[in-house]
Amino acid sequence: MSGRSADVFEAMADPRVLGGAFEYGTSASTAAMRRTTWLANWRARYLGLPYGDQALFVRRGAFEAMGGFVDVPIAEDVRLVRRLRRLGRLAIIPKPVTTSARRYRARGHLRQTLINQLVLAGLVLGAPDAWLERLYDTSRSRP
Repeated sequence: MSGRSADVFEAMADPRVLGGAFEYGTSASTAAMRRTTWLANWRARYLGLPYGDQALFVRRGAFEAMGGFVDVPIAEDVRLVRRLRRLGRLAIIPKPVTTSARRYRARGHLRQTLINQLVLAGLVLGAPDAWLERLYDTSRSRP
């Protein structure tokens, strides 16, 4: 076994670990994206809140015990991680997966960052899913 699979296997060798993710990486190397990358990895490691673009993984038993993904239009990854953290430990593998910076380039870095933070704040504050989805979708750039 080699590569990413071996990394996940090694992390899951600890029975206390119910899931986890890799560090965040990006295809862009601007100063703004380096800050975003640093903050995303800090958030994942110290707040225990990795996002889906960090290649989440979870034990099948834990996934089934939580009832799987919640059928929602947005932020299913954040909801999954928040529920998983209540059940046990998450591992953050210190090797980045590369995520496209396309949305940041298309929408502008500041705008995309603000949208992401508004969606997360709305989720935490209990905003209706339809509002969160509309906020995110209406800001979507069309190729």
